[in-house]
Amino acid sequence: MQLGGPTLDGLAQVFNSYVSLLIKALPGSIEEDGSIEVSGNRIVRLAETETQQIALLGNAAALADELLPRAALKLVPSHQASGKEDPWKRSSERQNRLPEQREWRRRLQRTVERLRDNFCRQHALDLIFTEDGETQLSAEFYINLDDNTDNSDWHQDPFPSPIFQVCFLRF
Repeated sequence: MQLGGPTLDGLAQVFNSYVSLLIKALPGSIEEDGSIEVSGNRIVRLAETETQQIALLGNAAALADELLPRAALKLVPSHQASGKEDPWKRSSERQNRLPEQREWRRRLQRTVERLRDNFCRQHALDLIFTEDGETQLSAEFYINLDDNTDNSDWHQDPFPSPIFQVCFLRF
């Protein structure tokens, strides 16, 4: 079986579809256009907890970084059983495939970036805004810390901002 450009492209398209489904599993995702249903059953179940959402991101990253490239390498024909082929020809074929495989891996990484962007955007907005729509994070908060010189405790023993503490506790 020869693994060429069309096969790599097809595998990248399938992975792209998979990541699109994972994005739909994120609550409040931008690409959410209603739930995908097949005969009344949802294909994608919402990842409600941060742990589930991080697992989605980790699974997609592991597939793109390790599993799919290893599978592609196993499908690439190694040395032919018959010794009739010129070793220089095999070497040049391998060299020609390397740029194609590198570009394919970059495509997989860009696909994972879409999922990562949706995940980070959702959590950044949750940290910046309250449920009422008011901002929790503002420049004035940090400017007041610098301007407030009578609060010497903070300058002697600074703590992370409340927003950072919330983010740290979540993850």
